[in-house]
Amino acid sequence: MDLSSYSSGAQLSFWHGQQEWDGDQDELRVWYKAAAGDEWSQIAEYTADTPAWETVTLDLPNASSEYYIAFNGTAA
Repeated sequence: MDLSSYSSGAQLSFWHGQQEWDGDQDELRVWYKAAAGDEWSQIAEYTADTPAWETVTLDLPNASSEYYIAFNGTAA
């Protein structure tokens, strides 16, 4: 994504829910990098029971013209 017009205040919003199921808990992690050659950096993790959908809004650090976001989900 091109976030170069944001000197600050770039955000990502999404809906999230992951209900515990019979002792198993899914997990979600959100990562970013500001350029293709950068290392991924984690900006959020969700590891707890979240039985109802909720809106999540994350501040995005280091806005750039070549911005990447990744969602890493683990199903238990």
